[in-house]
Amino acid sequence: MKTSVLLRFLLMLTVLALLVGLTACGGGNEELQGYVPQEQAEEMEQELIYDEEKQPDENANQEPEREAVREPEVNESSYTPAANTSQGFAPYNDNVQELNQEPQTVNLPEDNLTEPTPDPVDEPPVAAITQVGFTIIFGDTRHQMSKADFLRLSPQAFSAYPRGEQRNFTGVPLATILRHFAIDHSQGSVVVINSRDGFATGISIAEAIDPNQAFIAFKEDGETFASRGGTWTQAPFMLVLAKDPFPNRFARYVMEIVIE
Repeated sequence: MKTSVLLRFLLMLTVLALLVGLTACGGGNEELQGYVPQEQAEEMEQELIYDEEKQPDENANQEPEREAVREPEVNESSYTPAANTSQGFAPYNDNVQELNQEPQTVNLPEDNLTEPTPDPVDEPPVAAITQVGFTIIFGDTRHQMSKADFLRLSPQAFSAYPRGEQRNFTGVPLATILRHFAIDHSQGSVVVINSRDGFATGISIAEAIDPNQAFIAFKEDGETFASRGGTWTQAPFMLVLAKDPFPNRFARYVMEIVIE
């Protein structure tokens, strides 16, 4: 029994020794693998030197760097652009000098600074105003009422109150004018007044023959309408309805009185 145990112990020591020996041999091989003889090392060094001599210089084919050329500095104050012409480009120094000159102040005479006078409006002479009148139309009959004939009918002062404001006029009742021309108003039903500016208004026959309602006036507050100028000089009469509370049916610039 003891002999068997002893043999096993020796066998184990033998195996362990073998393992240690194999390990040592392996390490020696590694060292041998990295070892190069001196003669072989010298040959390898000569080959490397020969290869370096045969390798072309990479920088040999490169062109030498050129020195940067500096462009001449341009003096902007002395630079003059060129004008494009049919034959090429030509300098125009004179034009540049003119542009660089300070603007000159031009003093215009005072007469040129005044506003132009508008053309005078053609208006009838004062002497002709007395001949301006209106026309009364009844059927196929036309009666011309001149300013002189109108004044012969003894104009009277009267007042109207449009919008509650008193306005004082001078004129002739429309009923007096119709009677002056012997117009049979019973044959009509309405009276239409046409103005020079295109306005038209109408009143009934009853209003037309009422001496306190319908008037043809030529003055207001003692001033003739003709003196106001403008269209009044061509039609200086106004229809005034004294009893109307509003001036909607008042007609300026009376030109025609039509009985229909």
